[in-house]
Amino acid sequence: MIECKDSNNLKGKMFTDRLTKLRLARGWTKKEFSAQIGKTQQTVGKWENGTNAPTFKDLVKLVELFGVTSDYLLGLSDLPSKYAYPPLYENKEEYVGEMFKQLDEGNQDATVDFIENRLDNQHISEEIKENDYDLSINKYKEVIYEKIEYRPSKEILGDIASLNQEIDKCIKELQSLLED
Repeated sequence: MIECKDSNNLKGKMFTDRLTKLRLARGWTKKEFSAQIGKTQQTVGKWENGTNAPTFKDLVKLVELFGVTSDYLLGLSDLPSKYAYPPLYENKEEYVGEMFKQLDEGNQDATVDFIENRLDNQHISEEIKENDYDLSINKYKEVIYEKIEYRPSKEILGDIASLNQEIDKCIKELQSLLED
Protein backbone atom coordinates (compact mmCIF):
# COMPACT_ATOMS: atom_id res chain seq x y z
CA MET A 1 0.00 0.00 0.00
CA ILE A 2 1.28 3.48 -0.84
CA GLU A 3 1.40 5.71 2.22
CA CYS A 4 0.34 9.34 2.49
CA LYS A 5 3.02 11.62 1.06
CA ASP A 6 3.24 14.00 4.00
CA SER A 7 3.23 11.65 6.97
CA ASN A 8 5.38 8.82 8.23
CA ASN A 9 4.42 5.32 7.10
CA LEU A 10 2.79 4.04 10.29
CA LYS A 11 0.70 7.16 10.89
CA GLY A 12 -0.27 7.35 7.20
CA LYS A 13 -1.51 3.76 7.23
CA MET A 14 -3.44 4.41 10.43
CA PHE A 15 -5.10 7.44 8.81
CA THR A 16 -6.17 5.53 5.72
CA ASP A 17 -7.40 2.56 7.78
CA ARG A 18 -9.32 4.75 10.22
CA LEU A 19 -10.87 6.90 7.52
CA THR A 20 -12.09 3.81 5.68
CA LYS A 21 -13.36 2.21 8.89
CA LEU A 22 -15.27 5.36 9.88
CA ARG A 23 -16.89 5.59 6.45
CA LEU A 24 -17.88 1.94 6.42
CA ALA A 25 -19.18 2.10 10.00
CA ARG A 26 -21.78 4.56 8.74
CA GLY A 27 -22.60 2.39 5.75
CA TRP A 28 -21.52 5.03 3.24
CA THR A 29 -20.19 4.27 -0.20
CA LYS A 30 -17.30 6.43 -1.41
CA LYS A 31 -19.82 8.31 -3.55
CA GLU A 32 -22.09 9.05 -0.56
CA PHE A 33 -19.14 9.99 1.62
CA SER A 34 -17.65 12.31 -1.01
CA ALA A 35 -21.02 14.08 -1.31
CA GLN A 36 -21.07 14.56 2.48
CA ILE A 37 -17.78 16.43 2.45
CA GLY A 38 -18.01 18.11 -0.95
CA LYS A 39 -15.15 16.23 -2.59
CA THR A 40 -14.96 13.96 -5.60
CA GLN A 41 -15.11 10.21 -5.29
CA GLN A 42 -11.63 10.09 -6.78
CA THR A 43 -10.24 12.34 -4.01
CA VAL A 44 -11.76 10.14 -1.31
CA GLY A 45 -10.30 7.08 -3.01
CA LYS A 46 -6.83 8.67 -2.96
CA TRP A 47 -7.18 9.46 0.76
CA GLU A 48 -8.24 5.89 1.52
CA ASN A 49 -5.50 4.24 -0.52
CA GLY A 50 -2.84 6.62 0.82
CA THR A 51 -1.78 8.25 -2.45
CA ASN A 52 -2.90 11.66 -1.23
CA ALA A 53 -3.70 13.35 2.09
CA PRO A 54 -6.50 15.81 2.92
CA THR A 55 -5.80 19.49 3.44
CA PHE A 56 -6.15 21.02 6.88
CA LYS A 57 -9.65 22.30 5.99
CA ASP A 58 -10.65 18.84 4.79
CA LEU A 59 -9.26 17.27 7.96
CA VAL A 60 -11.43 19.62 10.03
CA LYS A 61 -14.49 18.57 7.97
CA LEU A 62 -13.67 14.90 8.58
CA VAL A 63 -13.27 15.42 12.32
CA GLU A 64 -16.62 17.23 12.51
CA LEU A 65 -18.41 14.74 10.29
CA PHE A 66 -17.24 11.66 12.18
CA GLY A 67 -17.22 13.17 15.67
CA VAL A 68 -13.67 12.03 16.36
CA THR A 69 -10.54 13.90 17.34
CA SER A 70 -7.93 14.81 14.76
CA ASP A 71 -5.38 12.96 16.91
CA TYR A 72 -7.39 9.77 16.52
CA LEU A 73 -7.85 10.22 12.78
CA LEU A 74 -4.14 10.91 12.27
CA GLY A 75 -3.07 7.95 14.41
CA LEU A 76 -1.70 10.02 17.29
CA SER A 77 -4.24 8.64 19.76
CA ASP A 78 -6.28 5.46 20.11
CA LEU A 79 -9.22 7.29 21.72
CA PRO A 80 -11.60 8.33 18.96
CA SER A 81 -13.73 10.57 21.14
CA LYS A 82 -16.05 10.19 24.05
CA TYR A 83 -18.96 10.73 21.68
CA ALA A 84 -18.05 9.10 18.35
CA TYR A 85 -21.08 7.45 16.79
CA PRO A 86 -21.64 4.89 15.58
CA PRO A 87 -19.15 3.32 17.90
CA LEU A 88 -15.97 2.00 16.40
CA TYR A 89 -16.27 -1.23 18.36
CA GLU A 90 -17.48 -4.41 16.76
CA ASN A 91 -20.31 -4.88 19.25
CA LYS A 92 -22.41 -2.73 21.55
CA GLU A 93 -21.38 -4.62 24.69
CA GLU A 94 -17.72 -3.78 24.12
CA TYR A 95 -18.61 -0.13 23.44
CA VAL A 96 -20.78 0.19 26.55
CA GLY A 97 -18.12 -1.55 28.63
CA GLU A 98 -15.48 0.93 27.49
CA MET A 99 -17.75 3.89 28.25
CA PHE A 100 -18.65 2.43 31.66
CA LYS A 101 -14.96 2.15 32.59
CA GLN A 102 -14.54 5.88 31.97
CA LEU A 103 -17.17 6.75 34.61
CA ASP A 104 -16.28 7.47 38.23
CA GLU A 105 -17.68 5.11 40.89
CA GLY A 106 -20.71 7.29 41.68
CA ASN A 107 -21.71 7.50 38.05
CA GLN A 108 -21.13 3.78 37.60
CA ASP A 109 -23.56 3.11 40.48
CA ALA A 110 -26.10 5.53 38.99
CA THR A 111 -25.74 3.83 35.60
CA VAL A 112 -26.33 0.39 37.11
CA ASP A 113 -29.43 1.72 38.92
CA PHE A 114 -30.69 3.25 35.68
CA ILE A 115 -30.20 0.00 33.75
CA GLU A 116 -31.92 -2.05 36.47
CA ASN A 117 -34.85 0.39 36.43
CA ARG A 118 -35.11 0.14 32.63
CA LEU A 119 -35.10 -3.66 32.83
CA ASP A 120 -37.88 -3.58 35.44
CA ASN A 121 -39.91 -1.24 33.23
CA GLN A 122 -39.27 -3.47 30.23
CA HIS A 123 -40.56 -6.48 32.20
CA ILE A 124 -43.68 -4.55 33.22
CA SER A 125 -44.27 -3.41 29.63
CA GLU A 126 -44.00 -7.00 28.39
CA GLU A 127 -46.47 -8.15 31.07
CA ILE A 128 -48.95 -5.46 30.04
CA LYS A 129 -48.69 -6.52 26.39
CA GLU A 130 -48.95 -10.24 27.18
CA ASN A 131 -52.07 -9.79 29.33
CA ASP A 132 -53.62 -7.18 27.03
CA TYR A 133 -54.26 -4.80 29.91
CA ASP A 134 -56.27 -1.72 29.01
CA LEU A 135 -54.57 1.24 30.62
CA SER A 136 -56.69 3.95 29.07
CA ILE A 137 -57.53 6.60 31.65
CA ASN A 138 -61.09 7.16 30.46
CA LYS A 139 -62.05 3.55 31.10
CA TYR A 140 -61.51 3.96 34.83
CA LYS A 141 -62.56 7.57 35.12
CA GLU A 142 -65.88 8.16 36.86
CA VAL A 143 -68.19 10.17 34.66
CA ILE A 144 -70.38 12.66 36.51
CA TYR A 145 -73.42 13.86 34.68
CA GLU A 146 -75.01 17.17 35.53
CA LYS A 147 -78.75 17.43 35.23
CA ILE A 148 -79.70 20.21 32.84
CA GLU A 149 -83.09 21.85 33.23
CA TYR A 150 -84.85 22.81 30.03
CA ARG A 151 -87.94 24.93 29.56
CA PRO A 152 -91.16 23.04 28.88
CA SER A 153 -91.59 21.94 25.28
CA LYS A 154 -94.85 23.91 24.88
CA GLU A 155 -93.03 27.16 25.73
CA ILE A 156 -90.30 26.45 23.21
CA LEU A 157 -92.86 25.61 20.49
CA GLY A 158 -94.71 28.82 21.33
CA ASP A 159 -91.49 30.83 20.88
CA ILE A 160 -90.89 29.13 17.53
CA ALA A 161 -94.42 29.96 16.40
CA SER A 162 -93.92 33.63 17.41
CA LEU A 163 -90.65 33.77 15.47
CA ASN A 164 -92.31 32.24 12.42
CA GLN A 165 -95.07 34.89 12.59
CA GLU A 166 -92.45 37.63 12.79
CA ILE A 167 -90.57 36.14 9.82
CA ASP A 168 -93.78 35.99 7.79
CA LYS A 169 -94.49 39.64 8.62
CA CYS A 170 -90.99 40.69 7.48
CA ILE A 171 -91.31 38.71 4.25
CA LYS A 172 -94.62 40.45 3.46
CA GLU A 173 -93.00 43.87 4.08
CA LEU A 174 -90.12 43.01 1.71
CA GLN A 175 -92.52 41.81 -0.95
CA SER A 176 -94.51 45.05 -0.74
CA LEU A 177 -91.31 47.08 -1.12
CA LEU A 178 -90.34 45.12 -4.20
CA GLU A 179 -93.76 45.63 -5.77
CA ASP A 180 -93.56 49.40 -5.55
